[in-house]
Amino acid sequence: MSELSMFEAILIWDKVMSYKDRRDLVKNNWSIASTFRDHPDSVEAIVETPAEQMSDIDMEKLHKALILSERTMYLKKQLAKIDKKAEKQWNKLRKMYNKNDETWVRDLDIMPKHWAIAVQNCDYDQLSFTIKHLLRASYDNNTNRFAGQHMLYGPKLKTMSEIEV
Repeated sequence: MSELSMFEAILIWDKVMSYKDRRDLVKNNWSIASTFRDHPDSVEAIVETPAEQMSDIDMEKLHKALILSERTMYLKKQLAKIDKKAEKQWNKLRKMYNKNDETWVRDLDIMPKHWAIAVQNCDYDQLSFTIKHLLRASYDNNTNRFAGQHMLYGPKLKTMSEIEV
């Protein structure tokens, strides 16, 4: 099996795994799985916790559980698909806006202003690991948008048929 980084483990937990996948991972591969028989509520508490709110100990257990899981390769492929979509969306946005207008990156509100200005004209391949990680983490696979991207388009205006008379 190829190596699994902690960043990949976090993104797999938060972006790829369903509630059922999380529950199965915790019940079958978590390092203290035997204690869950005595305290079944603790399984639910772990499953519902986003990775960013986990303690360092739980993060280590998550990482080890994913290394042990036979589904990790499948989940890594799903994560790679999300990464490709995020890359495509970033490059699309970058080409859509004027090269001298940094407001579109700032309006995404996912990175500090000076970073946004520095990367506004960069292709996804030219971005640093940290910026790519921020983009992956803020990407919503269901809407095919980054967090804050709705700010770029403004509020949705009602059509004439939607206006009540």
